[in-house]
Amino acid sequence: MLARLALLFTLTLSIEVHATAPALAAQDQPAGMPPRWAEFQAQAEGLLEPVAAAWHRDGLLVVAESFGSRLAWLRPDGTLEKRTELRAEDGGLVWPHGVECLPDGSVLVVDQARASVLRLGPDGTRTTLGARVLIEPQGVCGAKGRVWVADSGHGRVLSFSDDGSYPQAYGAPGRGKGLFVEPVDVAVDEAGRVWVVDAGTPKIACFAADGTLLLEIEGHGPHEGLFARPASIEVALGHVWVCDRDNHRVQCFAPTGELVHAHGVHALLPHEGKGRLHYPAGLAIAPDGSRAALVEPVEDRVQFFAGNHDEPDPLLNLERDTAAHVEGGIAAGRQTLVALEPSGPDARLYDLRDKEPIEITRFLVRGAKHGGALSPVAVALSPDARLAYIADPLLSRVTAVLVERDLAAPLKQDPFLPRLARLVDLDALQTVAGLPAAPRPQAIAWSEGELWVADRRRGGAWVLDAKLELLREWRPEGPRWVDPTAIAVEGERVWIVDRKSRAVRVHAKRDGALLHEFAAKAELGGAERLLAPHGMAAHSDGGAWISDEGTGRILRLDREARVVESIGGRGMGRVQFEKPQGLCSSPDGDLWVVERGNHRVQRLSSAGAYKDVFGARLWCLPARQESAETRVDGGKQ
Repeated sequence: MLARLALLFTLTLSIEVHATAPALAAQDQPAGMPPRWAEFQAQAEGLLEPVAAAWHRDGLLVVAESFGSRLAWLRPDGTLEKRTELRAEDGGLVWPHGVECLPDGSVLVVDQARASVLRLGPDGTRTTLGARVLIEPQGVCGAKGRVWVADSGHGRVLSFSDDGSYPQAYGAPGRGKGLFVEPVDVAVDEAGRVWVVDAGTPKIACFAADGTLLLEIEGHGPHEGLFARPASIEVALGHVWVCDRDNHRVQCFAPTGELVHAHGVHALLPHEGKGRLHYPAGLAIAPDGSRAALVEPVEDRVQFFAGNHDEPDPLLNLERDTAAHVEGGIAAGRQTLVALEPSGPDARLYDLRDKEPIEITRFLVRGAKHGGALSPVAVALSPDARLAYIADPLLSRVTAVLVERDLAAPLKQDPFLPRLARLVDLDALQTVAGLPAAPRPQAIAWSEGELWVADRRRGGAWVLDAKLELLREWRPEGPRWVDPTAIAVEGERVWIVDRKSRAVRVHAKRDGALLHEFAAKAELGGAERLLAPHGMAAHSDGGAWISDEGTGRILRLDREARVVESIGGRGMGRVQFEKPQGLCSSPDGDLWVVERGNHRVQRLSSAGAYKDVFGARLWCLPARQESAETRVDGGKQ
């Protein structure tokens, strides 16, 4: 009992509430308890990566679908009213993210493909805000004739007037009071106070209208009052509501910073819904406070809830520490495989000598110190698999971890096996090279003694040696990179997957010349459509495998980036994928596929036939139980 009390005391101290100005007025907190959004009403399914939502004045919910480049207009019963296809002024596809509805009927949509905000007027007119100013816009809020945009590229919130000027900024990049690592959403209350949620720290912060910091609520963890990648923020009914994504819940705070309550039941079964939550990333509360909508990108759905004041059943959610699942990057050697858990953050090391991969250790801890990570998204192995290189965009860092294994010794779990070898903080290049913003290493590849690090901020790659010392900067010709999620260097060619541009490009290694390109068509249709390309693995014929999160398919491209074949499709069976991300090839030619939507990794032959699966047990069962006679063609279509 004493140990439990000590643990509770320690966890309580980890919740930090900083009041850096006179306390907010007591009268700001209304009488009565705000509701919990816990009474399930309806859900809308089959969306294409819904990421944000807002209630329109006509009573419809406007949902941004990133993969679909469109807005879905939903009725409160979850049925679809209509869709609005989004195109930029140049006719290209928009990558919608944040969304906001204004009192005049206009809709604001963040376009991450062009780093701007698109304003859709009720009369059909379209204007652009923030172009050539914003870097990585995330959430948006409009009130009193102004627009606030949370920009993780600038590390602050920018406030624009109707004419596009931005005389006011809130916060600054960094770690500390009033500073942001990754601001992702913003809301403004009736008093003009600006509330910001920072997923990277994580914390929420409140500023006065003049930019003075009033308070912060900070802390990482699964318990109430702490956060795990908070994704959105709303101000309604006199309170502040935070969508706590990786804790699968919504937390409600008083405007003075005190936690009022937290609610949400984690969905533990595959694709479970109807009131149970799975990585909710967007929250929209109706203006009259009658209902709320929660957006779940991983599940491609939106759930609708009414409020109640019932105390939740404590037995419904005993399992709280469930944030981490394998997703993103993966790398394989002859007898070693490394898979990442960005939400942990964590890296898992597997032995490949048995039929099924066996986990032997984990490494990385949360934090900015040496050996720490905030969001590890990409990994590469040295040819002998003794060094694992990990890219973390939030820390602007590449870390090398030494894993020296005695392959003749009996197999065992060894938490002391990994050792920090070296690291490089690329943000130092911001000062040396005079960059406008810190580098964001997002993809990484090893080639002929060189480590290639794709930087989404710079639109190019940093080429490092094995000791992580800078050799040179490599800049490609052609369209500027928006969101490079995979890079591969094969001979004299450099392959790049640019996710938010919906493109795969092949460049000359020597001078960066654009040789070939496979890109999405404006109509987003056809058998070779590309909705959200993410991972890449080299193929023995000189081409590459490409994963597409939007279609759940794996495409094989030839040397000229033309589609040779397509395998898979959405589902949980063999050679079926839900939001496939990381890809890698092992020396024996096998293809490994990380599925964000199914919390698992599938192992395929070099021809694309199913071999094995590992990961979350319930998500693996459908593939393991499927008879060998089914899908004998390996799922090719």
